[in-house]
Amino acid sequence: MKRVDDIVLHDLAIGQRAVRGITLPVKNCYHFCSDGSKVDVLFARDEDYILAMNRIALTILDYDILILAFCLMDNHFHFILYGEQDECVNFIREYTRCTGIALAKRYETKFKLDKSDVSYKIIDNDQYLKTAICYVLRNPTVGRLPFPAWFYPYSSCSLVFARNTYGNPWCRPFWSETIHHTKISALSPRELRALGRTAGRFPTDWTVIEKMIFPGHYVAVELVEQIFVTPRAYLYFISSCKDQALDDELGCFTSLTIPDKEMRENRDLLLQELFAGAALRQLNVAQRTRLAHLLKSRYGCPAKQIARLVGLPYPQLAKLL
Repeated sequence: MKRVDDIVLHDLAIGQRAVRGITLPVKNCYHFCSDGSKVDVLFARDEDYILAMNRIALTILDYDILILAFCLMDNHFHFILYGEQDECVNFIREYTRCTGIALAKRYETKFKLDKSDVSYKIIDNDQYLKTAICYVLRNPTVGRLPFPAWFYPYSSCSLVFARNTYGNPWCRPFWSETIHHTKISALSPRELRALGRTAGRFPTDWTVIEKMIFPGHYVAVELVEQIFVTPRAYLYFISSCKDQALDDELGCFTSLTIPDKEMRENRDLLLQELFAGAALRQLNVAQRTRLAHLLKSRYGCPAKQIARLVGLPYPQLAKLL
């Protein structure tokens, strides 16, 4: 994992004088996003999210990069990374590969996401960097999950500007009363293998919270705080992020009118109604297109959400809808 030095600070325009209306150049920053239309559900249970979080911690140890932000959603994930382009790409490929192997072993099935289903955009200025970070961290709220972005447990949002005088570095609402930190050094070999499938890989001063390695160990939280400078600026970008504009530029999923989980239930009801309960994978293109039109007319779903639900490519489906 990369160390923060003067070169990193310069590349991220930290400490440079800001001028109103003028952006500062940023180097070696990338927004990675997996294609949510390629899978129905990527992480089905809390245990899947925890496994995927621990895989971030395990994978980053071998790469000279920094994680500025991340968010795991049920059918896709986002990362904002700093580092050499090839190094960042290789990290994402390895993370996708090893997470896929672990999930496939758990469910005794083939993992649904391939490394080719992850794309990235270059971040080239400070305003774009702040906006992209907040775009990633707003995903749970945009996806209509029932809590603010900084209460979502499977992203780095709650880490930023969260430290207090008692030294508690993380706020997680459903752990607030029972939170318990355990040092990696205190875990048995069996417990270590359960965390990362590889004993002895994690630094001994890292801590575990409810079977999850504390994300503050592998996210460059202090660096992100220097990017935004103040909590006020952080909250401003979180609240004013133009999701639609970034969707168009990044090619990522757009705002949803109904949560994906609920729409999958509605889709399954339509499969029963239209095709006698046939599985989605049994439908041909014409049948999937018919299902897509009904989802559009009955529920008013956006085209990108429908593409995920029926398993058809978004660009072609959007023209039909």
